[in-house]
Amino acid sequence: MSTPIESISHRFFENQSDLFEFKKAYIINPEDIYSSIKPLFDDITYVCLREDQRNDACKNISIINFLKATPEQEVNIVLILPKAKKLTDILLSWLSQQNLEKIHLWIIGENDLGAKSFEKFASQYNFQCQQLDNARRCRVFEMYPSKEDSKNTAKSFDLSKYTKTFEHQSRSLKTLPGVFSHGHIDKGTLTLLNYLEKNPQPIKGKVLDFACGC
Repeated sequence: MSTPIESISHRFFENQSDLFEFKKAYIINPEDIYSSIKPLFDDITYVCLREDQRNDACKNISIINFLKATPEQEVNIVLILPKAKKLTDILLSWLSQQNLEKIHLWIIGENDLGAKSFEKFASQYNFQCQQLDNARRCRVFEMYPSKEDSKNTAKSFDLSKYTKTFEHQSRSLKTLPGVFSHGHIDKGTLTLLNYLEKNPQPIKGKVLDFACGC
C-alpha cells in the first residue's frame, strides 16, 4: 500500500504533466516516487537526507553537497517536506538566495509536517505559493518568488550557520538540524563507547548500531 506522499505525488505528476516545462529535476528528501516522476523527466537527481533514500535508477547526492552548489537553470526542484522543520527553514533560506529565474519549485508535504501552514511559512522568505492538490492529509504547491524578488541574482549562502561540529576520539563530526544528537554525541552512544574502550569485545563481522543518530 502506498504512503500518502506517494499517492498524492503519483496523482499530481500523472494529472499535471503539462506543468513541467523543463526535463531535468532534483527531488529533495525523496520517498519512493521514482516510478511516478520517471516518465516526466529525462534527468532525475535524488537529494538525500538519509542513506536509505538512495535509488540505483537515478543519480544521488547528499543534502550537504546540494546546498554547497549553485543550482542549474532550466530545472525543476521538488521538495518533499522533511520531518525536521528546521531543515525546511534551511532549504527555503538557501532557495531565497538563488537565481530562480529559470527554476520551477514544487512543494509536496503532509499537513502534520508543515504543509497546512506552509504558505504562511514560505512568505517569510518572500515566496508565494499556489496550492495545486490536497488529498490524504497532504498538499502540493507551486512556489515562486514574490514579484519584487523574481529577478534577484544569486547571493552567497553560508551553510556553516546551520551546521554544528564536534570532536570525539580525534574524529570531527558535522551535523545538520533534524539529525538525532545534532551537535553532540548521544549519551547512550557515549556510554557504549566508554564500555567498549574499558572492556574490549571480540567483535567480528558487520555491526549494526540501531538509532545511533549521527
